[in-house]
Amino acid sequence: MLENEKTYHQWTLDFKELDALKKIFHWPEKFKLPVWDILRNYLKHYQSEGLFSGLDRGMDIIGPLCQAVANPATPEPLSGLILRVLANTFLQNTSMNCMTSNADVILQTLASSSQKGFEGKSYATSLSGLMLNYSVGFLEKPIESKDALNLFLKIIEHRLSIEKDELNQHNYLVAVGNLLHKYPSTKPQAQFVKNYARGDAITRDLSRLLK
Repeated sequence: MLENEKTYHQWTLDFKELDALKKIFHWPEKFKLPVWDILRNYLKHYQSEGLFSGLDRGMDIIGPLCQAVANPATPEPLSGLILRVLANTFLQNTSMNCMTSNADVILQTLASSSQKGFEGKSYATSLSGLMLNYSVGFLEKPIESKDALNLFLKIIEHRLSIEKDELNQHNYLVAVGNLLHKYPSTKPQAQFVKNYARGDAITRDLSRLLK
């Protein structure tokens, strides 16, 4: 069903297939790479919203992902894949709700992961894409946690200080702009972006939002 992205939205998993999918999420960690990759693709499908409609609203899925990405023993390739899985949670409404309503916990694990010292392009691109998606989530699903917003900005401040890739820098700057647009009270914590002024439309918008 997931093999052809152009047509898979025409298909759905039956009850037995969904049950099997949920069971493989509990496989031992050493077998998890293909499991997370299946989940990454399945999150593009509208039926995946069902995974986030239970009593725990999907934290039984997001929780293990966060534990793995924060674990110092998790290798960089798997960490990057997990970040891409998390990025895809913003494609559906219920999974986005899970990410925004549990932002304090999730961002804490992302902060731990971002400090690991991974230098690979795939990991860096995955993290910047996730943070950009998170900022869009904050626009669509407003949160009240100041701690989550401040932690979000601290992660970006750290990553910008070491990021060399222009696309990733772009993602982080847009993410900060999105946050400032919705939460102007974060201006004091977002002043660091002035250090990355490039004279383009994004930094001009950021300068305006920071006034």
